[in-house]
This record gives sequence, structure tokens and C-alpha cells, in this order.
Amino acid sequence: MPPLPNKTLIVEADAAYLGVLLRVLDVYPSIEAVGDFQTAYDRLTTRAIKMLITNLRLHGNVEGLHLAYAVATGGYPTRTLVYADRIEPWIIRELQRAGAFHETQARLPFALPSYLQGALPVLDRRDPILPDRRAGYRGGRRPGDVPFWNRR
Repeated sequence: MPPLPNKTLIVEADAAYLGVLLRVLDVYPSIEAVGDFQTAYDRLTTRAIKMLITNLRLHGNVEGLHLAYAVATGGYPTRTLVYADRIEPWIIRELQRAGAFHETQARLPFALPSYLQGALPVLDRRDPILPDRRAGYRGGRRPGDVPFWNRR
């Protein structure tokens, strides 16, 4: 029986952060991890990849952006998610033009299951100039903070 095709490809040069991502995704089948641009590009051209998750800066270069361009121009049936500690607004616009999604590295372990389970829209329409509402504390009280006897 031939092996199942790899559905998710993670590209991360930092072994410690790659371990974090693999622990988050250990319940999902068909996860493959590589550490450099050339190996990831070879996997894209030779295998059926459903989701490409890549760091924007691999070994100091913006090779994650180049992988997003390769997916967009190659006609692959692959969705791309690019993450980094900090992404400049012009890079976010380029990623959106390439049909890729973006996420901050600190939020990625929490958001990754949603990207893999949900149906993604055609384009990431978030405005890179506006701050991300999910990142900051918005104040207010949660229902669990209000005593039961005080509710009416």
C-alpha cells in the first residue's frame, strides 16, 4: 500500500520552535517538517501538499515569502500560512497578493488548529495597518467574574 500523501508541510529552521509546532499538531495525520527553503520547494513540486506553514525568515532571508510566491505562481492546490515575530505591512500586502495568510509567531500555536480544521476564505482580508484585536486585552468583565447572586 503506498503511503498517504503529505497534507501539511511545516518549514522552520529553529528546531525548538519546530518541536512546539509538532506537539500542537501531533493529533493531525500527515505532517512533515523541513528546515530549509530548497527542501520545502522540492516537496511542493513532488508531493500533494494541502497546507504550507512557513516561517517568513528562514536563515535570515525572507524565503517564506518566496515559498508563498512559488505556490501562487505554480498553480499548486496548496494554501499558505506565513508567520514571523514581526511582519512589516508591505510584506503582509505581498503575502495577501500571493493568496497567503499571515500570523504572528506568538499566536501561531493557538491559531494553527483553526487554520487546519476550518474552511479558509479565498483571500486574507485583514488590514495590515490596523492592530490585531486578538492580541491585546480589551478590558471588561467576563460572565464568570460576576457573582451568581448579583445577576438579574
